[in-house]
Amino acid sequence: MPLQLAPLHSHDPPFQLPVSGSVTIGRRPNNTLVCNDISVSGKHCEISIASGSVKISDCSTNGTYINDERIVKGEVAEVHPGDVIALTKPHPPGALDSTVEAAVRVQFRLEHATGAQSDANGNGGLTSTALRGEPAATFSQSCPLNPPKRASTTAEGFAHDLLMQEQQCKAKITGELLLARRRLDEERSKSDSLARDLRKAKANLEEERRRKSAALDGREALKAEAAKLKDNRHQLPEMRTAAREDNPGWLMIIVIIGLV
Repeated sequence: MPLQLAPLHSHDPPFQLPVSGSVTIGRRPNNTLVCNDISVSGKHCEISIASGSVKISDCSTNGTYINDERIVKGEVAEVHPGDVIALTKPHPPGALDSTVEAAVRVQFRLEHATGAQSDANGNGGLTSTALRGEPAATFSQSCPLNPPKRASTTAEGFAHDLLMQEQQCKAKITGELLLARRRLDEERSKSDSLARDLRKAKANLEEERRRKSAALDGREALKAEAAKLKDNRHQLPEMRTAAREDNPGWLMIIVIIGLV
């Protein structure tokens, strides 16, 4: 049985889906189903129908919801009659009890088309231009109780797309700058740490040089003292002989001095 998308946000007639093929929904005029709502992306989602199976893939920035369950960009999910496809986010807490203002959500319910709504060719009422991928229906998103904000012209829709792209580019550049700054800070921290280690190594080297110089000076002093002692030792026998000849009493003193 042919299927249709019944809008829940406006009083527009249901949009008949083909028996097989694909339908794109978005704000740009080249979509099969055009929604002039500022919350809807240029190409928001794509519906594929084949062998009685209906699948939807998200192509938007803000997301597509099936029974208020979001599908991520690029994900393909199967939908069944009775499921509600929403192109805008769910209402915030408090919206249903009128504590906060709630905008009308862009939503469609997948339903079976009645016999009067389906044409004899089984195309579900879809015109030949729509089968060729050209726009077949435009939903105004009007609601007399609480109309949502929307782009009134295609030019405004394109301007909104450009603004969104500019904001995304700015956010991307800001993120890259923050990442580069964080890396620069890390490199500076590493450089400061290496500089401290280098200064410490230089101080240790200077200390080792001073110790080596002091050791060399001490070694030279010891060598000089040893040479002096050696000379004194060579002179000791002569002093003993002279003392023995002159005064035997001095011999004991010389011997004691030599032992010392």
